[in-house]
Amino acid sequence: MNRKTSSSNLRSTMRGVGKELKRLEETPNNEYNLDVFRIFELTNGFPLSWVAMLLFKRNKLLEEFNISESVMSNYLRAVEVLYRPENPYHNNIHAADVTWSFHYMLHASGLIPQLSKLELFSCILAAVIHDCDHPALSNSFLVQTQHPIALTYNDSSVLENYHCYCGFRAAMSNSSCNIFKSFSRTDMAQLRKIVIFLVLGTDFSKHAAIFSSWEELSARGWPMEEQNDRSLIALLLIKCSDVGHCSKSIFFHKEWSQRISSEFLRQGDYEKELGFVPAPGMDRDKVDEALSQYNFITSSVLPLYQLLADRYPGCKSLLDRVYKNAAHWQDQSNV
Repeated sequence: MNRKTSSSNLRSTMRGVGKELKRLEETPNNEYNLDVFRIFELTNGFPLSWVAMLLFKRNKLLEEFNISESVMSNYLRAVEVLYRPENPYHNNIHAADVTWSFHYMLHASGLIPQLSKLELFSCILAAVIHDCDHPALSNSFLVQTQHPIALTYNDSSVLENYHCYCGFRAAMSNSSCNIFKSFSRTDMAQLRKIVIFLVLGTDFSKHAAIFSSWEELSARGWPMEEQNDRSLIALLLIKCSDVGHCSKSIFFHKEWSQRISSEFLRQGDYEKELGFVPAPGMDRDKVDEALSQYNFITSSVLPLYQLLADRYPGCKSLLDRVYKNAAHWQDQSNV
């Protein structure tokens, strides 16, 4: 193949990539199973930046907060490179998937028109940064080993606090990335309150207490007048999104399940090297992966999606998919 032919083929390939990305940009808000793995390939490894920019622009949030597209692009890239590509699960592809899923649920529930622009911006931003620089190790492991992150955050929601720090630091440490430069002090304080609340709420060790708060909110008829109540409802959606692969098509669900299992077993191996007893579900010599997935879905995921679908019937198809995926693992494990 001569140089001219090679250049022609490259241009043809690039045109094809551009057309496919343009088609994906037109993906409607009500399409849940966005192929973030394909977007990873098409964007040369930057699916989070692509998804987040699409949603910020689609909701006209750049104009609302006087953020230039170049500054937002710089910021999203700065955050995305902090996600560790060597992580099987907690990586930028997961963050892109959670960001898209969260927005889908906000749309399907009918919540977007009920949120202020600042609240919607905060929701998308929280999803973008929610696992920033995740080390693929659990909070309990970091606390047990007295990791610097655990020491910094006094053993309380250590990763979630760290993710928030990383997300805000990325904007504050470089003026070319500062998406907050036009925010008033009042708006900035409100944004930080919402983002921190949502990201810290993804800590599963706080799950029981948070679930009680949702039950109390449900007993009051899911009021929307107060910002704290709207944030609590948004927390339900981002927590559903964080385990959203359980409500995806079986193809995507199995891929993500394999990835989280790989990450857990890798931690278990590391714990053995250090002379620790591996955390539950992380010992490759003992774990039944199908049974583990089934137990996780039925004990932790289903209650979330049942609550979601009960309050927002537009999300019922997601609950139906969770049931189907649980049945898949039940068949695999002979429960």
